[in-house]
Amino acid sequence: TINKHELKKRYNYEAQLTLDPVKPDSQMPSSHLVTGMVLRAMAASPTWKKSKEARRAGDLLISRFFKPDLYQDRQQAIYWQELTYPFWATDILSSLDSLSRIGFNLSDDGIKKAFQWLMENQNGQGYWQSGMKKSGLEDHLWVTLSVLRVIKNFGLLQL
Repeated sequence: TINKHELKKRYNYEAQLTLDPVKPDSQMPSSHLVTGMVLRAMAASPTWKKSKEARRAGDLLISRFFKPDLYQDRQQAIYWQELTYPFWATDILSSLDSLSRIGFNLSDDGIKKAFQWLMENQNGQGYWQSGMKKSGLEDHLWVTLSVLRVIKNFGLLQL
């Protein structure tokens, strides 16, 4: 943590205070990336994960699975299939992880479809591959651990 004096030296703090806030465009829906990040935060909270807002955010995210986003960043639908860990972005794995923690289950058709895709993409050696460029075995193993945790959270794996 840095003090205010150091912060002012690094950034033109006074100029930032005079900027007008960015107004939301009500014609644009929430982005997949942001919806997934907010859902992940809600899923980590004992209070928020039980909220109707978390449920609505989960339903919204499920309705967007495998679809392109309207925003430039991560616009192509293929980004749903780029599994990563840690969860830097919103993909099928991070979404299923959050949804499982909130209490969604496999009775939802969107979750079933996403889960089926995940199961079909286990490679011949038994693990799931990281979608990050320059990924190594350790990255693939972290993704695999995350997939197994999701499988367990949905009640399909008993230890």
